[in-house]
Amino acid sequence: PLLYDLEADPKLKKNIVKEHPHICERMKDLAISDAGGKVPEVLKKLKGEPGCTPLLVE
Repeated sequence: PLLYDLEADPKLKKNIVKEHPHICERMKDLAISDAGGKVPEVLKKLKGEPGCTPLLVE
């Protein structure tokens, strides 16, 4: 997963996900909730593809 502080790091040089894993977890929960409460099948099929976060593939 990727997470950046856009104000402090506008060039996206430092991934801060390790310092803030709770933010990624919250974003995952919101995305799943927005998708009706489960990971969409299309994301499950994209598991391992570039750009597909492993957090969304259960």
